[in-house]
Amino acid sequence: MTKARLVMLGKIGRPHGVHGEVRLFLFNPESESLAAGSTIVVHFERGDENIVLESVRYVDKGVLAQFKNVAGRDAVERYKNCDFSISYDQLPPAEEGEFYHIDLIGLDVLLSNDENDELQSFGVVDRFFDSGTNDVMVVRQLDGKELFVPMFDDTIEDIDVEHGRVVLAPLEGWAPVESDNKRDRKKGSES
Repeated sequence: MTKARLVMLGKIGRPHGVHGEVRLFLFNPESESLAAGSTIVVHFERGDENIVLESVRYVDKGVLAQFKNVAGRDAVERYKNCDFSISYDQLPPAEEGEFYHIDLIGLDVLLSNDENDELQSFGVVDRFFDSGTNDVMVVRQLDGKELFVPMFDDTIEDIDVEHGRVVLAPLEGWAPVESDNKRDRKKGSES
């Protein structure tokens, strides 16, 4: 049996009320992926635990949920501050031309060249993180280094999930990199 692909959805907050509801903070506040009867995977240091949601209420700044077979405020206290995920299969289908970050992880990253129409192999999509102002794609380059790519129109020319590739705009336009000669001159002038 293959292990389900999990998508990190949010963090469990403090208990709400005395009947065992708990506040769930979603990383994407617009997500509506949770429903009564669905299963979340709670991540503890010692391992994961599957929890069925008894009830779900969408409220300002999150979701109020009650866990099946977990009754009372004290019983849900142990889940406080844990991250939780859902199975990829529980996500609603992406709209035409849209994708989930998990769909991009492992895709080949190609680099566009202004001088000709050729694309050069650059690396693979490793992961994503939220910088607070925008999403950032982390590319593991062929030399093993990481490049942080802000998810903007001027940094990414094309995302083609079907063909397994992401095409970056020329680096000179958005990620200026000093040449080795400039760095060598700086080092020489410092000595």
